[in-house]
Amino acid sequence: VVQGGRGPAGEPEGDTVGRSALDAVRHFVVLLLLGALLMWLLPRFLGRAETTLREKPAASLGWGVATFIGYIVLVIVAIIVIVLLAILFGVLQLGVLAAIEVFGGLLGLLVVTFGFVLAVAFLADLVVGYGLARQFGGTGQTGWWQRFGLLAVGVAAVVIVTSLPVIGGIAKLLVVLFGLGALFLAARAAWRGRGVEYSPPPAVTAD
Repeated sequence: VVQGGRGPAGEPEGDTVGRSALDAVRHFVVLLLLGALLMWLLPRFLGRAETTLREKPAASLGWGVATFIGYIVLVIVAIIVIVLLAILFGVLQLGVLAAIEVFGGLLGLLVVTFGFVLAVAFLADLVVGYGLARQFGGTGQTGWWQRFGLLAVGVAAVVIVTSLPVIGGIAKLLVVLFGLGALFLAARAAWRGRGVEYSPPPAVTAD
């Protein structure tokens, strides 16, 4: 008796494909909800990030690589510093300071890691999808629902491409690097108070 094809975990290929499709749909829904929230609460930041990506793709990619590597280096250095300070305070018999230092260091590292994971898993997809949609769909849409429609189309394209076998992993890596770089540049510009301008000005309320 010839058995049907099976996936990497021994599951039937049909089940594997179905589960992958379901995961992609769930990811798309989460991205839509998060995108709507950002377009409502932080429309200028989202617009600044996607404009940066469209106008400075090379810089976005370069800073994305730097941000990715920088996070890894930061985690390694932070862990080393936390351990060394804990040992130092322990030798000096400053147990309370050692506990506070370890707790504070781990808490800060957890916050940074949460932000990084959020950016990698969701924000990068939003920025790249929105930027692609505005690049090919036009930048003249001024209404909230029009811009949200563009976001939905772009995000759908990103989710579909990154869910494909073989090339999906490579596509996701590129999305992460471009998205991270655009987010970093937008955040830096906002911090300095001179972010790149983009059009149209975001409207908070729906038409």
